[in-house]
Amino acid sequence: MSITNRLLSFTRVLDDVNEWSGRIFSWLIIPATIIVVAEVTIRKAFNASLVWGYDMSMFLTGFFFMLGMGYTLSYDAHVRVDFISSHYKPKTKAFIELVIYLLFIIPMLIVFFKYGFDYAYQSWVVREKIGITVWDPVVYPFKTAIPVAYLLLLIQCVSHVIKHLLFITKGIES
Repeated sequence: MSITNRLLSFTRVLDDVNEWSGRIFSWLIIPATIIVVAEVTIRKAFNASLVWGYDMSMFLTGFFFMLGMGYTLSYDAHVRVDFISSHYKPKTKAFIELVIYLLFIIPMLIVFFKYGFDYAYQSWVVREKIGITVWDPVVYPFKTAIPVAYLLLLIQCVSHVIKHLLFITKGIES
């Protein structure tokens, strides 16, 4: 098996990680929506509220968006302003994106992952609670989503870097 085929296989594995995580985490929008609807209904109909409703809807929605970043990048669905690079030839555009990934995005994601990991780890160590609501939920499982989200996004960036390199050097589009 050639190095090119191995790299393509490797990018498929990386893409599959985000494909499956995206499919799994996308289901979080359903309980988040149910909680918001229940909260609004109870508030309007009974002039009461769910003690845990607001916090859980925020946690689940945050999970949904954070953990979906890598999946979204795998489909090139992130919002971008490419009014300059859109005028270039495909290989030039791929080169510009490759440089941006290597110089800015990947180093930034490594830093975010490291600090996100430390942030989540400290939260687990002290068994952190939110402390500002009557419900007083634990937050360390939710803070774990931060490094996981950045790791998934980093995985997808590595896949994109390899794909850009293969396109620039060998003309292979994947």
